[in-house]
Amino acid sequence: MKERILLHICCAPCSVGCIRQIRESGMEPVGLWYNPNIHPYQEYLLRRDTLIEYAAAIDLELILRDEYGLRKFTEAVCGNVENRCGYCYALRLEEAARTAAARGLRAFTTTLTVSPYQNHPLIFEIGEKAAAKYGVTFLPWDFSSRYREGQAEARAWGMYLQKYCGCIYSEEARFQTTAPEKPLLCKPEWPEPPRFEIRKISEKICSPLLSELADARPGAALNRADLYGLLISDEVVSLAALLCPEPRTLELAGLITKAEYRGMGYARKLLRHLFGSCGQKYDQIIVGAPGAALPFFIRQGFDRYEKTEILFPPGREETPGTPLLYYTKTLHPAPPAAKKQRK
Repeated sequence: MKERILLHICCAPCSVGCIRQIRESGMEPVGLWYNPNIHPYQEYLLRRDTLIEYAAAIDLELILRDEYGLRKFTEAVCGNVENRCGYCYALRLEEAARTAAARGLRAFTTTLTVSPYQNHPLIFEIGEKAAAKYGVTFLPWDFSSRYREGQAEARAWGMYLQKYCGCIYSEEARFQTTAPEKPLLCKPEWPEPPRFEIRKISEKICSPLLSELADARPGAALNRADLYGLLISDEVVSLAALLCPEPRTLELAGLITKAEYRGMGYARKLLRHLFGSCGQKYDQIIVGAPGAALPFFIRQGFDRYEKTEILFPPGREETPGTPLLYYTKTLHPAPPAAKKQRK
């Protein structure tokens, strides 16, 4: 079983590269949202809700400490606004250390270090002190090499991307026309961000992934399916196979993501694209899935569908011993009923 560590998350876009790096290291992050430094209130809600949605998409456990702290924060820093960042770091990292200890997690870290605009040495110093106070370990990971990659992927997801750090003082500094540009406080080497693309593909460019899907879904008539892939820098990382068993109905005959890319939300992103692009031509999409996979499809808006005998005639049965439950999703809402004219 993977070791779980607590990851304090300042916002969803900053978490993308951090979560990937932690998972690539063989650990599993448990996210913590605690950011009373984010103001005003509508901004706070936007960042919080974006993270909640992203965490659900990538199967990230998320702890919500939902505290909007405008008054507490401004009272604490108003006498020394220029040095407010130290208080801001300590406020959040102490809560992260306390939560890690309370949840029985050995260690914690933070997404704050993904930003080259943050004071990494100060974050590390405060993190170590907070860890010592609560008897846990602070992992001084510098995630800044993932900054551009994470920002590019966040844009591909369509995430809300904030324009300033968080507090009202940083908002003022960001939008004042006379304010100097915020300097980089570290100089990471940034690799080129990956290129994302979703399109219809041929069997030739996805044959290994298609073979894996065929092994998982024998008898699913994949040879007659249209294949759609999510590609990262021309590599197919997620694959969907679609059939048309009857007019205006699609069947999702298979959905698979490469093992090293699982848990990052790519299958969900591919499905959302297909829901949008197929909505004009088709009324619904159905899927047959084993029980273990159903929570994923339910989260994507699928509901139980009973009339499987109409869309799946004899000869299309799955391998004996693998019962499938069929679910359906409407691809476009029904038009509103016309209002009766008053006489």
